Amino acid sequence: MKLSTQIRSILKRTALLALTLSTLALSELASQARDQVPFRAEWDSNLEFIADFPLATVIGNGTGLAAHLGGIAAHSVAETVNLVTGAGSADYRFVAANGDEVFVDFVFTAIPTSATVFVVTGVWQVTGGTGRLAGAVGSGTYDGGVEFTDADSAKGHFAMQGTISSPGSLK
Repeated sequence: MKLSTQIRSILKRTALLALTLSTLALSELASQARDQVPFRAEWDSNLEFIADFPLATVIGNGTGLAAHLGGIAAHSVAETVNLVTGAGSADYRFVAANGDEVFVDFVFTAIPTSATVFVVTGVWQVTGGTGRLAGAVGSGTYDGGVEFTDADSAKGHFAMQGTISSPGSLK
């Protein structure tokens, strides 16, 4: 039992360190950005989980709305969550109706509120884009919820808020 408590303590400290370092990186990028404008996005996703304990790979695809993009398609490029600590990271691609894309990295924690429902909170940073979002930077926070519909599938709703380079300002 003592070893289990020590492992949990180490995992919690590791997750906290990762979140702290990510926050520092985000604030550095935000300070370098120019022409920042408010950014908000909200989307619903169908999620598939492939467990390889203690990690799970997550495949997410959904649709929603985003400021400066309009209707969006949301696709996880790479996403992993630790099933013991709830700590996770994800790389997402959001595609606007005109084909412009914005690439976003997330660091998050998933906290269970019941056997099938999780609250998700975290931070994000824009790592680039295409079209008028080429070279975009930005950062902020996000939250959401996930409800499992069976052992390896879930529905999620997510919202992000922060700032992003003014579309087209980097051209």
